[in-house]
Amino acid sequence: MNCPKCGNYVDDGKEYCFMCGTKLGGSDFSSPGRTEINAPMNEEYSKKKEEYNNRLKNYRDVEIKRVENDKRDFIDIYTDYKIFFKIGEFLVLASIVVFIFLWVAKGHNKDEVLAPKLEGLYFKVNDKLTNTGNNNGALMYSLSNTKGTSCSVSTYLASQNSSDYVSEFFAERQLGLAPSYDDAGEVTDTMAIPLFQEGSVNINGTEWFYLNAFYKKNPSDNYTSLRYRYFSVGHNGRFYNIELANFDNSDECNALLDGFLRSLKFIDNK
Repeated sequence: MNCPKCGNYVDDGKEYCFMCGTKLGGSDFSSPGRTEINAPMNEEYSKKKEEYNNRLKNYRDVEIKRVENDKRDFIDIYTDYKIFFKIGEFLVLASIVVFIFLWVAKGHNKDEVLAPKLEGLYFKVNDKLTNTGNNNGALMYSLSNTKGTSCSVSTYLASQNSSDYVSEFFAERQLGLAPSYDDAGEVTDTMAIPLFQEGSVNINGTEWFYLNAFYKKNPSDNYTSLRYRYFSVGHNGRFYNIELANFDNSDECNALLDGFLRSLKFIDNK
């Protein structure tokens, strides 16, 4: 027999057409594999399918909420607040640098307690100048690697109290440095003829009078070697004298003597 629906040949006795699944016999041509549609279930399925599709289309708008963990460690906190930790580290480091700078600066700028060295007069002598003792009331210092007075400092108080004392003191020193003469009245050594220079200079608020003695290095040279320097000043009714010698015209000696002069300061109560 033939299937009344698709026309396919079907052996006698078969209940269904193997091609279309139509039930043979009677007027019921329903397929055994087809089920009746349940309207309520179909609507629910369509609704869920639509919601699912909507979620797939709008996945970028889905808010992802962080799962809070009560047991967060330091790494988590550092990650969240890294900028604040960086600022804190910078401030701590800057504070340490400032502290070290101030500590070093305080050590270098520590005020020296000045004590008078000669009746109210303070001065500072470089360690390279050795104290050679007290000679007739004069404090004497000499460069340790030289002999005699080739580089030296002498300070002393004068016993005279004359208004012309400074002029007299300088005249006496010029006479002591005068060259020797032969019987014919000629200078025996032209290199021993000094050139004197007088003037005054303010040192730490006190006006000191000075006498410089220059010499030639060679007979044809100018007077460029400052061999002796004398300083004198009246203070509180007494005269203070200073004699500096640089016989070898040493640059090192000049630097030591200049440093000594810059330190001169009266610190007694006037």
